[in-house]
Amino acid sequence: MNRGRGWWRVYQAVRYQGVRWLLFRAVYAAKRRTGWFRFRFPIAAWQHEPAGRIREGLSPVAGPRGDGLGSPQAVCRAERILAGRQLWFSRHEFEVGFPPDWFYNPWDAASVSPPAAAMREAAVASTGHVERAHWSQIGDFAAGDIKGVWEQSRFGFVYPLVRAFAHAPDARYVEAFWEALEDWQEKNPPHCGVHWKCGQEIALRMIAWTFGFLAFRAHPATTCRREALLAEMLDVSARRIEGNLGYALSQKNNHGVSEATGLLTAGHLLSRPAWAARGRRLLETLAEELIYADGSFSQHSANYHRLMLHLYVWAIRLDQAAGQTLSVEAVDRVRRAGVWLRTLLCPETGQVPNLGGNDGAHLLDLTDLGYGDFRPTVQAVGLVTENRRWLPPGPWDELADWLGLSDDASGGGERVPEPAGGSWQEFADGGYAVWRADSLVAMLRCPRRFRHRPSQQDLLHFDLWHQGRNLLRDAGAYSYHCEEPWAGYFASSAAHNTIRFDDRDPMPRISRFLYGGWPTGEVDLTDTVVTARFRDHRGVDHRRRVERTAGGFVVSDEIGGDFREAVLRWRLDPDQAYDVAGASCRSPRFTLAVAVQPPETAATFRLAEGWESLYYQEKTPLPVFEVRVGAGCRRLITEIAVAR
Repeated sequence: MNRGRGWWRVYQAVRYQGVRWLLFRAVYAAKRRTGWFRFRFPIAAWQHEPAGRIREGLSPVAGPRGDGLGSPQAVCRAERILAGRQLWFSRHEFEVGFPPDWFYNPWDAASVSPPAAAMREAAVASTGHVERAHWSQIGDFAAGDIKGVWEQSRFGFVYPLVRAFAHAPDARYVEAFWEALEDWQEKNPPHCGVHWKCGQEIALRMIAWTFGFLAFRAHPATTCRREALLAEMLDVSARRIEGNLGYALSQKNNHGVSEATGLLTAGHLLSRPAWAARGRRLLETLAEELIYADGSFSQHSANYHRLMLHLYVWAIRLDQAAGQTLSVEAVDRVRRAGVWLRTLLCPETGQVPNLGGNDGAHLLDLTDLGYGDFRPTVQAVGLVTENRRWLPPGPWDELADWLGLSDDASGGGERVPEPAGGSWQEFADGGYAVWRADSLVAMLRCPRRFRHRPSQQDLLHFDLWHQGRNLLRDAGAYSYHCEEPWAGYFASSAAHNTIRFDDRDPMPRISRFLYGGWPTGEVDLTDTVVTARFRDHRGVDHRRRVERTAGGFVVSDEIGGDFREAVLRWRLDPDQAYDVAGASCRSPRFTLAVAVQPPETAATFRLAEGWESLYYQEKTPLPVFEVRVGAGCRRLITEIAVAR
């Protein structure tokens, strides 16, 4: 049974990922087992020898004083950082000292911090506990969710330190930046330990290091010795990325974009033209491959879409400062990706649907607006790709200002008007249909086909926003390493506004991040109606028709095939009170009324408890209006009336 299941997984992986991908993964696994990576990247001591001075005239960041940057909130955050209070995933605060304990994982019962004796030598990863092993010997989940221990080494605290210094120039913030770098270097010898395992993590902290250095370069605390220390850290980090780029590129996602940006960053700062050129070529290739012509992105995730845009905006600005530029085609793909994000944006709040995977990444966190507000990214993309604002001026401008994309840099170009509304707009390459008008933003997930691996079981999910409230919503991701039922719940069809058949998902799971049975779909649009259909791997048909009406929307679900039971779920805004009366669910803001056909079909209606995750490693309850029908049902019609 298990052997058959194993061959089935291999077949599915080859079918959807390709033979080359499977062969690469097999060779990569062999390299880990045989110690090839330990030979290629031996654990070593820092040399403390200059790797060359960091190039002058590269700063894409604004001056650290007198430019209206930073804020009192940034100062408060910086003071908490210096007091040892650090944030995980823009949400969870823990006391870990400063410099922080780089090996502390709040979601692991046993810290991955090694014993003192092992600090000075490499040891083998023991069962359930990460020691000071070579990075290739450390499993992703040997000591709980590895993202928990990685988080502080992304150096996300650098951005509030820089913003605090801009608002209130206190030398302690600059000194804290350098103390953290010095401590990290002491505790993390090259290629030893968990923080050398992932090239993307290495690249993200290289960007944070660079941002802090460019902002603090003129301060007396930035000595020649410290500059040389950073140069060596960037040099070793870039060599680690360069020597294992194939793994990141094989994932067809942000890992390759991150590592290419890391190479570009080190190449410019250390005057290594070959690194900068290779990073630029990869970014151009990946823009063509992973950003689709309609602006959607290979990871099918709103948050990873933002991370990708932050990486490209940073790379474009750093290139420009060095007198270089990405290709016109690559910049245009970035522009289209920004348009995609702007189209999904709720204008009142800056939020977007809680779409796809989400590990809490927020790279260029340079405003007070918070993790859920995507307006800073949209504004920066408009300025870097079109030299004009896409949104009116506001507090979301600060990210663009830090990157030198203020009105002076853009020539004061006119603001782009709101995206055209009043009709359905399809992003066919990624599989989305969006409606915008009358304080309404609606999205239907309707892929015609998948070019890259699906992120979640969100086929035909319907998301609805009205006057800044997410009335019908996605569940999010919660955690990539947790116990059941949570491990399977958040990515499942039960966590989306769609129909689930026989308590199973439409795509069978192959591994933690890979599904088989990718369906092909059909989509048809008019100004007021979008219709999408797919058939799952067991032959069950689902056809969803969404029509805009004077009072809201009508969602008609036609179902067919061999199933015993179907459950339609509408995941509701948890900040409202609901009253269920028969087939209707009412709140002060909107009403759902469901009709079942044939009328004699047995159906049950109830308000159930569901869950959502707005931040990584946090889940909160929300109400779900469930309609449960048997095999005789052929259609469910939901009328959604929105209060004016």
